[in-house]
Amino acid sequence: MDAYGEENQRIERIFAELESVTGRQVTALTPTSEEETVQIWCRRLFASIDRSRVGEVVRAYQDLWSRHAEDLVLLEITTAIKKR
Repeated sequence: MDAYGEENQRIERIFAELESVTGRQVTALTPTSEEETVQIWCRRLFASIDRSRVGEVVRAYQDLWSRHAEDLVLLEITTAIKKR
């Protein structure tokens, strides 16, 4: 099962539409594995990562998310309504 299957299909549809509009070939660069995707994001987002503190950071993020999840969902709904 592809963890990003739905997103990949959407991107392929967008690329197909771009190709038909521009007449140019679009190439999608897709990492070969989910692990590789994580490595790419880490390299792009952080100058360095202290591997000894990863668990601590993940727990802090989960705690923050849990405390504000309702606000984030409401923000997403509000944004979606405004786009209509």
